[in-house]
Amino acid sequence: MNTSGYTLVFGGVEFDPQKFLANSPLESLVDAVVLRGSKCPDGSLAKESWIEFDDVHEGKYPLDMGWEAADFLAEHREEFLRLSRFPGVTSRSLNFFGDMDSCDLTFEPERIALLNDLSLRLSITPYF
Repeated sequence: MNTSGYTLVFGGVEFDPQKFLANSPLESLVDAVVLRGSKCPDGSLAKESWIEFDDVHEGKYPLDMGWEAADFLAEHREEFLRLSRFPGVTSRSLNFFGDMDSCDLTFEPERIALLNDLSLRLSITPYF
């Protein structure tokens, strides 16, 4: 069975996730912290450090992923702004994935402006 959902990733070669998380209310919401040079699941070494937030489900995502991701970003807007501008952060992405039968994805114009405010790259990966 395929998975569907989204990941939100902030990273960079010189980024220190632990320094950011030391005084961040986002710390309890983080799903993964990867440090540059640590071993990745595929056996390679991470070329940069990153923080990942995700909402992933087996099979069909139960709600509209666009709305859920945008609501999460809006709820923590100020802290995500701080993270997107934190020293060393050079990559920022919001990644959606799933097949046409497993997910809905809607982004209203005001939510697109939020992605721009956070300098987020948007990636949509459909399964065929």
